[in-house]
Amino acid sequence: KYPPKKVASICKTSVSQIKKVFEIIKNSKKLGLMHGMGFTQHLNATENVHSLVNLALLKNGLIVSDRGEINVQGCGDMQTSPFPIEFLSDFDASQIKKFYPKKLPQNKGLNLIEAFFFTPIKVAFISSFNPAHSMPNLKFLHKRLKNIFLVQMDHYFNLTSKFANLILPTPLLIERKGTITNGERRVRLVTPVKTKEGTSLCEWEIYLKLAKILGQSKFFSYQKPEDIFSEITQTIKSYQKLNPKKIYQGKDGFADKKIKFKKFIPEEFEGLESLTSKDYPYLLFTFRSKFQFLTNEATGVSKTLKKIAQKNYFYLNEIDAKKLKLKNEDKVIVASKVGKIKGKVKTVKEIPEGLIGARFHSKKLLINKLFPLEFDQESYTPNFKCQAVRIKKL
Repeated sequence: KYPPKKVASICKTSVSQIKKVFEIIKNSKKLGLMHGMGFTQHLNATENVHSLVNLALLKNGLIVSDRGEINVQGCGDMQTSPFPIEFLSDFDASQIKKFYPKKLPQNKGLNLIEAFFFTPIKVAFISSFNPAHSMPNLKFLHKRLKNIFLVQMDHYFNLTSKFANLILPTPLLIERKGTITNGERRVRLVTPVKTKEGTSLCEWEIYLKLAKILGQSKFFSYQKPEDIFSEITQTIKSYQKLNPKKIYQGKDGFADKKIKFKKFIPEEFEGLESLTSKDYPYLLFTFRSKFQFLTNEATGVSKTLKKIAQKNYFYLNEIDAKKLKLKNEDKVIVASKVGKIKGKVKTVKEIPEGLIGARFHSKKLLINKLFPLEFDQESYTPNFKCQAVRIKKL
């Protein structure tokens, strides 16, 4: 169904380019595929990943899914999911009952999209998470955050701090002891190189105090981080071969990396996720800076990085800029169906016609105000990479 001519038309490229890529992949002896979060921040996130997996299977290649933050793999491995434990394949149910003999919840909990947008929640505990900056449809979300009793556990102030009813300071990674699991599932000891500031507490210490208030101390009797890791190696199947003593002596280990199954999942192209129109003729996408990180709490306070970081611009192709009678540094309003923001323009050759790009790090150019609440129906990953907008010169 997808000959080169059709694929080239969909991808807005030439048949010769499609054939060139095809030849490179066909002739590769060892195929390695990498992708970041830009590949998954679409309405068809799951389908994108399936297509990449299909390609890897065809060539018996490997995929590296790059992570946005340190220990994202570790968090996922801990089965941080709203589904009941019995439906999470990596939990050892028999071991869980030894640690938590009470009947565990049978109902599905809420994911972030459901909790913040669809089902009004009364209280939220958040840790190192900046929803007021990083979630979509921010105009709506900011109104919702005002009606939530928000407890923020973090080591930097950020935009979400303005909505927090209670802020509990937590130590930086360099001020704490524990383990991280990276993208290759390497489990590594972290040791403090700096004394933690003031009265900051690790999240697990905060939870101990909360458990005591709620009369549940017997289930949260940890004395040190090693106690938690020991429980992990008993309850999480992929960690059961790890030796806590060796890990805490500084010897790296690997969580289980066995491939559980190989399966082709063919996908059909169902059309572009955001269509341009007369009112919204350009497609907006977001990208990263190599001098800033995520919502910029840490990198934004570095004097060195501040000096070399790029200014906050909307980036346009030179041809589109001429059509709109725009020059570098001109001020514009960029509007979508859910919001509008002001910013300055910069022209670059690398961006194709019809597209407008911006970095998402700075709260001075709060780009997520322009993205409506649209998400992949299976993973609930929001679309941050394709939104129809209009551009007006100020």
